[in-house]
Amino acid sequence: MWELLPDEVLLLIFKYLKDSDLNHASVACKKWRRVYIEPCLWRSRTFEIRGYCSSQTERIEQMLTKYVNSMGEYLQYVRVVCHSPNLLTAHGMAACVDTLLSGLSSLKDGKKTIRAFQMSELHFHQSWGCFRSSVNLLADAISAFLRTQTNLRHFDMNDACMSRPHSYRIIKALLKSKSMKTLQSIHLLNFYDSEGITHNVGLQLRTLSSKCCCLKEMSLNYSYLLALFGDVENKGALLPETLERLSLLVNAGDFCQYEEGVMSSEHWKGIHSACPNLQVHFYMDGWPRNPTKMLVPKIPLAHFCIGGARSPHSTPFGRKTSLLLDHLALHFDTTLKSACFFADSHRPSSPSKASLVHFLIKCRKLTRLVFSECLVTLDYIFKMFYTSQPYLMSEQFTLHRCLPKDQVFYQFFKRH
Repeated sequence: MWELLPDEVLLLIFKYLKDSDLNHASVACKKWRRVYIEPCLWRSRTFEIRGYCSSQTERIEQMLTKYVNSMGEYLQYVRVVCHSPNLLTAHGMAACVDTLLSGLSSLKDGKKTIRAFQMSELHFHQSWGCFRSSVNLLADAISAFLRTQTNLRHFDMNDACMSRPHSYRIIKALLKSKSMKTLQSIHLLNFYDSEGITHNVGLQLRTLSSKCCCLKEMSLNYSYLLALFGDVENKGALLPETLERLSLLVNAGDFCQYEEGVMSSEHWKGIHSACPNLQVHFYMDGWPRNPTKMLVPKIPLAHFCIGGARSPHSTPFGRKTSLLLDHLALHFDTTLKSACFFADSHRPSSPSKASLVHFLIKCRKLTRLVFSECLVTLDYIFKMFYTSQPYLMSEQFTLHRCLPKDQVFYQFFKRH
């Protein structure tokens, strides 16, 4: 029966197999071997570099070299995951990454076939901070790889948390590559460590955004954006007009510094006029004292998400949520498409029904609204929608109750 399956069906099945199962399937018969070496099956790969002792490192490097030589020419989307290193495994993991990336760069077409490179969640400051030689080897490997690439479309190093010399080296290598003409998305959330936000970071990001003539998507911390614009008056001129999505993250530890100054409405007006198709996705990791301070008018806000804990003596979650709902309905009713509110608390604290109803009615483009169970309970929803506002539930929104892991939250989806 398996012999009668067409190659297209087998290829679809093989795409769902793990690498180990795929290797076993390749030796079953000649037909399966032929499907196994189909290029489209190897265009996207995730390489998980785990902790290896010194005796295993050499064998893993040989396996990576063999893989790169046989299948590397088909790779287009490369994702490298480094699990938490320790004193015995850090150098071996860095050596494996170096072997993989240098092997891909040395291929005849390896410099132009790779379109996406992702190496997120490195957490240099926490996981690699004690291993100086390993960190240098890893940073050198990434820099050398990026410098040779000519056709990268997507670059993702979210949560790298790198110190200044290594982060500067990697961005400098990216700037020197020919991929500046082809890059369409850059993701640098938490790329620099908390102590590395200096004037030089702003200059680097300014050069990066100005050189990427095809850039459509960019992810930055809010502090990076402030460093990027600095004291420049015409802030819109620093971003490419092709930019369509700007994702901004505000960390809980950064709230104090934003009390002094944030980007004004005039700045955002200039940015929007320079990038007419821009949509901003705003994420807050924590509940600040005044969550509306950074949400100034004129931001082309399409998505807003807030979650985490609050300080012990600050305003309750429910009151802050009401404040946010009123603010979003007042200033972003024509642009907002989705909003998410997650509260890390065991005490229920719901927003006012008037604020929520006003928000749902006012925001015409809203298609998705999410609340954690701490903010909106099932009893709260029943009383509001089925007794006071039945039209909202029955005609405009559908409700879904989700239970991912230890959380419960409710999602409202707008009917089309």
